[in-house]
Formats: sequence, C-alpha cells, structure tokens
Amino acid sequence: MDNSRSSEDKGSAFQIIASEPVDEATKVCNNCEKKKSLDDFHVAFDGASGRRAECKACRNIRSRVKKPVTSNDMIKEALENAAYRLLKERLG
Repeated sequence: MDNSRSSEDKGSAFQIIASEPVDEATKVCNNCEKKKSLDDFHVAFDGASGRRAECKACRNIRSRVKKPVTSNDMIKEALENAAYRLLKERLG
C-alpha cells in the first residue's frame, strides 16, 4: 500500500469553500440587520472589523431614547449642583 499522496491531493483538506463572495466594504448591522457600507458604522478599535456592531443610524436612534429618571438620579444631580454652587461661592 502506497501512503504517498499525489500533488493534486495535497492541500485538499485545507481548501476553503465560500458559499457566497465576501465583500470587505460592507457589514451587517446587529440591530436592523441590514447590509451597509463600512462608512455607515462608527470606528471601534476593539472589534475584528474595526467598526461598531450597530450602524450609525441605529446608534443615533438608541441614543435619543430617553431613559427613565429615577429618584436616585435626581438626588445625585441635586447634590452635584449644590456642591458646584458652594464651590463657586467659596472660590468667588
């Protein structure tokens, strides 16, 4: 039995078969699931693609949604404002 492979067989185990062509200039948004240009995504240095997971449009919409204000937030803001006024009075 001959264990040697012909030159045609070598590397066949490592062939990658792509089901569809990969377009490097586009990305799919995790939120709206639309395929968009990389220019439609903010830059992110920690991701594999170098862009954020959601597109600029989805990120803008999410950032405009008001989060509910809790009493803790109101107290924190009041304390910060009072401390600022006190400091401003002392420094003149």
